[in-house]
Amino acid sequence: MSLNKEFKYLISVVVLALSVVNPIEAHGDSFFSNTIDKSPIFSKELSVYLLDLSGSVDGEIVMTGLESVRTNIANVYVASDAEKGIPASSYYQWIPIRGSEANSSSLPLFTEEDDAALWTSVRAIKGKSNQLLVLGKLRERSGLWSQLMNYQGLSPSNCMSVAYQALRNPGLSGNSFKSLNTNVCTIALRVRARFSMVQANLEAFTGKTPTKKTTGTDVLGTIRKLEDVARNSTSLERYKRVHLNFVSDMIHQTSLVDLKKKLVGMSPSDACAFSKQYSSTSSGFKKSLFKITIYGLGEQREKNGRATASNEALYPPLREFWDCFWTQKGLELPTSEFKSLSSFGQNG
Repeated sequence: MSLNKEFKYLISVVVLALSVVNPIEAHGDSFFSNTIDKSPIFSKELSVYLLDLSGSVDGEIVMTGLESVRTNIANVYVASDAEKGIPASSYYQWIPIRGSEANSSSLPLFTEEDDAALWTSVRAIKGKSNQLLVLGKLRERSGLWSQLMNYQGLSPSNCMSVAYQALRNPGLSGNSFKSLNTNVCTIALRVRARFSMVQANLEAFTGKTPTKKTTGTDVLGTIRKLEDVARNSTSLERYKRVHLNFVSDMIHQTSLVDLKKKLVGMSPSDACAFSKQYSSTSSGFKKSLFKITIYGLGEQREKNGRATASNEALYPPLREFWDCFWTQKGLELPTSEFKSLSSFGQNG
């Protein structure tokens, strides 16, 4: 998806991803049915990664951390149980943080639609016992889904071979088995292609020799637009937890507001008061639903490309600014949710 779309389109994509009609609960079909239910039980968790593409954070660290997100998706079914109705652990998407003048778009990573498509592919196999067997082989630890997410150099051709070896069973053969393998591979390759696109963007904006650039970092604008979605969309109500992971130094810098210039030399109490200019509107973030984690607060990259420790003069007021900002929004961030950039990818 082009990064030159209107940011408004970003929000429409997010709304679309989150506004699927409430799914049919599993176990809704007859007890005596010889097929699994029409839809799986859907996850109640959503993890969103807001990645700073302004070039102010160390792209190599972010790229490494992103691999852990891929690992999470590879293991998304490990604790699931089709017969007991235990769903995938979470769905995943990412949103770029760029300058206020830039137009951005979002990219899903692993969605409810992917989950449903995998389930539908398995449901096409005849016989509930065969369907449950395939689901087990697909979802188990080191099962087919995990293999396909972690396989080096996966392609349509070798994917079919991997799928065949993982799912072969005396009760499965012919065109239906081939169709199952094809569908599972299509979904796996689609999810992997999304990661490739995220990596391409990280490299283009934050790599050693960037080919694209953006002016500033519109952190406040990104939050404001997300808050509008949270305030106006009822679709989020089906989730029990929406985890917003900011991978950014959180130094908002636009032509209108430059937090670095504003906060350096400011006392923490003054920084707190200053933050309320930007958080005074009624909150769209429901306390019981949203969780916030910030990776890399104040860790602005040096011109030589290396990540730096938090600026000693800037960090205290910057920390107080965001502490007070989120408190004003009804979301208190424990100290444990302010993490170093290098810990991105090490905390699940």
